[in-house]
Amino acid sequence: MFERKFFTYQETVDRLGAPESVRQAILGGALRAYVELNKATTVHWFGNGVGIGDGKTDSCAWQQSMRKRDVDEDALESGHRVVRKPGENDDDRYEETGYYTLDGYFLLSQSDARDIARGHGKISRTIFHLTPARDDGHESYDAPQRFEADVSLQLEALYFRSSDVDLMTATTSATNKADDDSVGTRRLNSYLRIIRALAVMAKLPERGAAMSVQSELETLGFTSPKDTTIRDILAEARGLAPDK
Repeated sequence: MFERKFFTYQETVDRLGAPESVRQAILGGALRAYVELNKATTVHWFGNGVGIGDGKTDSCAWQQSMRKRDVDEDALESGHRVVRKPGENDDDRYEETGYYTLDGYFLLSQSDARDIARGHGKISRTIFHLTPARDDGHESYDAPQRFEADVSLQLEALYFRSSDVDLMTATTSATNKADDDSVGTRRLNSYLRIIRALAVMAKLPERGAAMSVQSELETLGFTSPKDTTIRDILAEARGLAPDK
């Protein structure tokens, strides 16, 4: 059983807040998309004609099998290699193709992921480029282990590495907090400017103004703030530097 380090599409939507957030993150390259394959999914190797053998990580595994057939060298398919038959002459050759059975989680190429995100679901073609998910999460779309898989995919079937989603969630929270802090600072400065203007309009004296304001608040039915807080607020408002 492979270690689950991935969130489903719906789990990712729940964490990022909306389907459109996930879609835009895929389109922008901020969120890598993965597919989950099982042992019944057979694919053939996509590369330069050299097999990579069997392999596995904590998140996936691939197993190679070779298939041979006699073929005219001039009619070879792209990505296949010609192997000379032992004991035969140079003109008698066969085509050897590497096939792989993939199991577990594989990284979907960025272009394929974007195509699915743009289509809001299944797209017409079914050949996708995949890279094995590595243990450390630093896999690349251009890794040597690269496969071409004939599978049917849609946006809701994609998976996303939990560490990527957590990072996006933390970044979004930090951005929102910074925005909230910025809004709060601007609002506070606006209040202080208004207080300063009202103090000038009311011709409040430099000394004893806090007691007068507190008395008026009590007349209006407010029990706070008290004298000390009012004095501090008035002092802060009077200390504001004019806008340049």
